[in-house]
Amino acid sequence: MAIRSVEELPTARRVAMVWVIVVLLAAIVVGLAGAALILRHSPGPTPRRCSSSSPQRTCTRCSRLCLAGILAAIMSTASAQLLVASSAFAQDFYKGLFRSDPGRAELLWVGVARCSASPC
Repeated sequence: MAIRSVEELPTARRVAMVWVIVVLLAAIVVGLAGAALILRHSPGPTPRRCSSSSPQRTCTRCSRLCLAGILAAIMSTASAQLLVASSAFAQDFYKGLFRSDPGRAELLWVGVARCSASPC
């Protein structure tokens, strides 16, 4: 997943920019669809009333799907942060202070021990 040579940088930049544009456009479409759904189902002239009592009016399946998406995003973020913390501990702290030239397997086990020792 890393760049192997400097010549690959322009291609990687183009791929990243296209991916960001696609994701941001999809987010805009989802936001506009949500706004249209709220405006369509709002009972009164002010759509702001809908936000405080939206769980009562939205369908149960939609609410469950949104909550599942939120929980999945939280778990994904927590997993990524745990991986970064473990890797940073093994590479920076352990390699810098205890052993100057540890093997890959040793760094792996130090990272696993770090993850197992504390969840944050």
